[in-house]
Amino acid sequence: ALHNHAPHNRLVLRPSPPRTTSAMEATVIRRIAALRACVMPGHRGLSGRPSHRVPLTLPGREGVSSSGARVLEWMGKKASIRQDMFLLGPPGPELRRLAFRFCELAGREVEYIALTRDSSEPELKQRREIVGGSMVFVDQPPVRAAVYGRVLVLEGVEKAERNTLPLLNNLLENREMALEDGRFLVAPARYDALIADGASDEELRSRGLIRVHPDFLVVAIGLPSATFGGNPLDPPLRSRFQACSLRQLPLTERVDALRALAPGHDHATAQLADVADSLRLLAALKPTAAGGGQRGWGGVPWFPESVLAPLARTLAELGPEGAPAAMLIHRALPWSLLGEQAAAAVEGALRHLGLPAEKVPKKNGSKSGIKSGVITSTPLRLAAVSPCALPDGGVAVQLKWVGGKAPSLSNVPAGSLTPALGRWVPRAHELPLDAQEAALAELLQVHAMGSDVCLVGGKGSGKSRVARELSRVLGLPSATIHCYKDMSSRDLLQRRSTDARGDTVWEDSPLVSAARHGWLAILDGAHRLPNGLLAAALGPLLTDRRTELPDGSRLVSAAEWEALLARGHTLAELDSARIARVHPAFRMLATAEPPSAGSAWLSAEWLPCMQFVSLKATEPREFVHALQHNLQASQSTSDKAVAQQKALSRLLGLSDALWLGLAYEPQLRASVLSVRGLVRLGACALASPERLDASLWRVLAPRLRAMPAASREAVHALLGAAGVLSID
Repeated sequence: ALHNHAPHNRLVLRPSPPRTTSAMEATVIRRIAALRACVMPGHRGLSGRPSHRVPLTLPGREGVSSSGARVLEWMGKKASIRQDMFLLGPPGPELRRLAFRFCELAGREVEYIALTRDSSEPELKQRREIVGGSMVFVDQPPVRAAVYGRVLVLEGVEKAERNTLPLLNNLLENREMALEDGRFLVAPARYDALIADGASDEELRSRGLIRVHPDFLVVAIGLPSATFGGNPLDPPLRSRFQACSLRQLPLTERVDALRALAPGHDHATAQLADVADSLRLLAALKPTAAGGGQRGWGGVPWFPESVLAPLARTLAELGPEGAPAAMLIHRALPWSLLGEQAAAAVEGALRHLGLPAEKVPKKNGSKSGIKSGVITSTPLRLAAVSPCALPDGGVAVQLKWVGGKAPSLSNVPAGSLTPALGRWVPRAHELPLDAQEAALAELLQVHAMGSDVCLVGGKGSGKSRVARELSRVLGLPSATIHCYKDMSSRDLLQRRSTDARGDTVWEDSPLVSAARHGWLAILDGAHRLPNGLLAAALGPLLTDRRTELPDGSRLVSAAEWEALLARGHTLAELDSARIARVHPAFRMLATAEPPSAGSAWLSAEWLPCMQFVSLKATEPREFVHALQHNLQASQSTSDKAVAQQKALSRLLGLSDALWLGLAYEPQLRASVLSVRGLVRLGACALASPERLDASLWRVLAPRLRAMPAASREAVHALLGAAGVLSID
């Protein structure tokens, strides 16, 4: 029931009526609201307002889709008979939002835990901490939910290692659990029977017996492992849950939702919805085992529903000229970075749906790779940055585009540093490269829409330079997190340490610090992260700006923070509850290398978390021509300028010799001559033209020593043919 494989039909355009709450949706909400009885007194404060643990519906998300209303109605029925639930669906925040919406409608407090492959017993029961020189046990979300009658939301069940979730088996089946501090959770019926037999509550508590609240409920969220990969549910748990799957939205309902976000662009929004339907069909046609179950025919990942809303907002701001539909789809699913078969399949689907094409000539010496015939990058370039005032006094800027090809973007959040106001030009020591300027324009558009982004490019293509320029333009301080293969969720969020007295403390990672203070968090080398870690550890933070930290504190979005204050909570109450606001200017920029056969990291779980910008490789000839253009613009006729021109001409010939000579060894070509290496050589050619050969060998020598003998001899031959003498 998860995937609807009905024949694909093109949508007939018609006027869009205003979206209203359906009768079914209103009925479901009334039924679930009737479950508000039987909640603990602690769920409401002294003034009668709901607890801060009761979720909130943010502005713009009040409506419920038909498939979501069906799930909510099912959850209400299961909650009325006190059955634990399992929600199945594709990757994305929809199921988590539905679980929180149910708890809001029923007035239920929530304990949330995101499961990863690193989740272990202390995170499911009790964790040991040293406070004041003594060891204490701290209850974790499952224990707190059982004691106080809250709803325990377990997300990412398929990511937990085997024999991890069975630790909760007795709690799920019998509502009993033995804790590390000697206490024992007892089912409410057995506890009440002991009271009826004459035992007092104080006596039972002195024996370490704790009554599980009868309103305790578990809502598990997971992906179908057969379709999206992951560990199957452990046998002891397969009979503990009642399951429900989230169905795909009908095409007409999806189009109506997109039209509400981008009024006046009916044709473009219909194209977005139509393409999303086609891509899901491609992903479901022919599953392959090589992609871990997350890739369909030809390696196309599943296209999530949640990515369409940011695309529609971009369309509403920039219009079809500034944001072509094909470019928006490429940001959500960068098919050009997939294999040849996947790129051909997606491109064929887009052409069939009538998306505009562009002619991209093949580069010299290219042996493989598909040159897309549809638009994949923005036609806009940044022209100027001007200050902009926000009603709340926040710092923002306005982005203007070259030639006025699209409307300016206003109220773009800026950082605490001084933005690069005025006409935009590269730094004095950097060259204007078109590929990097296009990537910068796309990053700014994604930032303005409030989304996070992944910048994908090969080694030495200039990803770090573009990230630095984004930080400079917006005045955003940056914090870099270097990724590695064995990284865990604690490395991304918080790590435990000790203070001067020996007590255990939790230290924020650079990413969490960036979220608190409104910095740009740069996740360098995100393609190295273990499978599933990014979505499990950072998914709620990236999609909803909300996350539960290991130390028990919580980060919420600026909108949820304002809603909590409007509900009646004071700043002191939120501070005592350890609730902090995610700064509106916070963004995460991940940098990654393109997927390959040995590292197929671009899966369906990445797509809901961020948009993607592809940084095209800059050929050496383009870089050297930019150097020559800058030198000619200076109009200098001195002897040094003439020597510099000759050195750059030699560098151009050398780059052509290496780039074309190694055309059939692209990996060797990238390692020998990257954009970063050319930057260094260009700087040397301008500073000391007579020492170009020596500079070249200083750049290439470390790389040549690491090459096999045959490859090293081939490079030496190419250098000799270009007139570069060997320098020992």
